Amino acid sequence: MSARVAKYIWSLKVNKTTIAIYTSPCIVSAPPPPPGNNPLLKSNAPSPSATNPQDRSRSRSLLVPANEELVGTILPYFPMSSPPPTSDLGSMSNWGGMEAGSGMFYPEQTVDGVVSRIGGPALRKLCRELPVLPHIERVGGGGVPTTGGCGMVRCPVGQAVITRACGDGLLQYFHTIVHTVPPLFLPHRHPSSSSSSSSHNDNDNDNADLLHSCWINSLHLAIVTTGSSIVTAPLIGAGARGAPLDIAISTAAAAVSQFSATNNATCTNNHQQANHYHDNDDYDCDDNYDAGTIIELVVRNDHDAQQLIDAMENAIDGISIPKKHTND
Repeated sequence: MSARVAKYIWSLKVNKTTIAIYTSPCIVSAPPPPPGNNPLLKSNAPSPSATNPQDRSRSRSLLVPANEELVGTILPYFPMSSPPPTSDLGSMSNWGGMEAGSGMFYPEQTVDGVVSRIGGPALRKLCRELPVLPHIERVGGGGVPTTGGCGMVRCPVGQAVITRACGDGLLQYFHTIVHTVPPLFLPHRHPSSSSSSSSHNDNDNDNADLLHSCWINSLHLAIVTTGSSIVTAPLIGAGARGAPLDIAISTAAAAVSQFSATNNATCTNNHQQANHYHDNDDYDCDDNYDAGTIIELVVRNDHDAQQLIDAMENAIDGISIPKKHTND
């Protein structure tokens, strides 16, 4: 069995942002090294739990795929929208010797489930305090029992909200939690777990746009609006929401490279309370922001990491700004 530690794979500096790729068996319990031990950071900052929240050079956000109600995974187990690639976190239907059933997830097989358990009642309370959007209809999926209806959505699909991190297991690594709701992909016929290709459905283009919005809104909320210097993120959408691996990877690469290329502006309302709904279109920015941020992308294995590297380099090739491999 491999050690439960994150392994550094690749990094590239684009504009003022360093994009880094890691592998890890669990992004929550075995994330990349904290700021004080991270070789990509020049400063020797302590872990986020010991820092001043207003000091952006010492804060770190975890990006968590969530459901619209922000209730965590409230079911003991719940259905997959489609069979995920075997390399993904939620590909197994058994956990700890137990069997959830074919095509089913246990909460501990999802990032949201692990974060909900560690964050406990304190994190659930923070999520409940976020405003409900009365006129947004719920899409459903991702651990909630029903679909449809208004008056329950705290974070629409494609958007992001942020709360403080809660629980010792989160606070030792992260300062804030960015909750984002990926779209629910319809079932796909995956030809092979070892291939990045898959048969796609008619709604995949729309869902890819929503998945792209998840990334852009989450990164703006964490870095520009709230002031985190590090954002740690899994491969959004590729688990319980059923995104084909190739779509999840290409969307992540496109969105992260786009954000990095333009990450030289700060929003004028940079010091808002970090517990609110965020749509990037609501914010006006200027160009006084000196970033120096790190976006850590964490996948399960070397195969997925290489596909992500290839997609990232292809996406970055068209960006006409300075870029440099950090290990050059």
